Amino acid sequence: RGSFEIRWRPYFQNPSLTETVDRCSYYFGKFGEAQFREMHNELRATAKKAGFEIGPVKGNLSPTIKAHLLMEWAYDKGGWEKADKLETIIQRKYFHEYLDVGQDEV
Repeated sequence: RGSFEIRWRPYFQNPSLTETVDRCSYYFGKFGEAQFREMHNELRATAKKAGFEIGPVKGNLSPTIKAHLLMEWAYDKGGWEKADKLETIIQRKYFHEYLDVGQDEV
């Protein structure tokens, strides 16, 4: 067995997002309300089978550059282990708690 290092890379799901918007309004505008609700229900069912709980969509979306910069800082300070721990927290806040990870207080 060899050793390896995990290096998270930034991925902007919506690089054109320049301001904070309501999450539901954004997704309804992008996919249509009926299609989005169907997609989200399928996602929740699949996640539940894998042992994850995803709640109803709520909150805001904003540019996520600060979260990406924080990941770089964590990697520089503690390598992949610190960055991986932080990424787990960011993903939980974004995908499970529906917090706006582009905001300083989050």
